[in-house]
Amino acid sequence: QRRPEKPPFSYIALIVMAIQSSPAKRVTLSEIYQFLQGRFPFFRGAYQGWKNSVRHNLSLNECFVKLPKGLGRPGKGHYWTIDPASEFMFEEGSFRRRPRGFRLKSRQASPVCRRQRKVGHTLSTISPIITTNTSSSIS
Repeated sequence: QRRPEKPPFSYIALIVMAIQSSPAKRVTLSEIYQFLQGRFPFFRGAYQGWKNSVRHNLSLNECFVKLPKGLGRPGKGHYWTIDPASEFMFEEGSFRRRPRGFRLKSRQASPVCRRQRKVGHTLSTISPIITTNTSSSIS
């Protein structure tokens, strides 16, 4: 019996779909597996190599951020989310390929990303306020 066909999406796109399907926009590795198995027959069979591909893509791609373990969640995995500086690539269901050589470090990382990674806060606890001065000076 033949294995079902692999979905026509990159692993990055599949992981983003799993994250975006979560109300909190963050999921554990196990929840990513469950999402993919529930949505695509390819991931339901005996073949398990795809799990290595998911783990590889989470750790390799800078568009994914590993959040600290939640308190009261001993033994549970870390949450994964989308780096706010990368969200533009996945707006409105678009899963644009990253430009060749694209790296977040070469761009100005958002203050949210830098603070979250340094201090270990969850993204929901940090919300920068951006203000724009629209008033014109009166002489």
